[in-house]
Amino acid sequence: MSAQNRVDILWEALPYIQKFHGKTIVVKYGGAAMTSEALYIYIYILA
Repeated sequence: MSAQNRVDILWEALPYIQKFHGKTIVVKYGGAAMTSEALYIYIYILA
């Protein structure tokens, strides 16, 4: 992923990041995600 692509994604996400800053976010984890090591690692990082 290029640096410009990352900037574009963050720029698009910024209003949501601001809106939910300081809030508690619940992420449901189960099903197929539980069998994917890559998703497990990502969820672990978020926690």
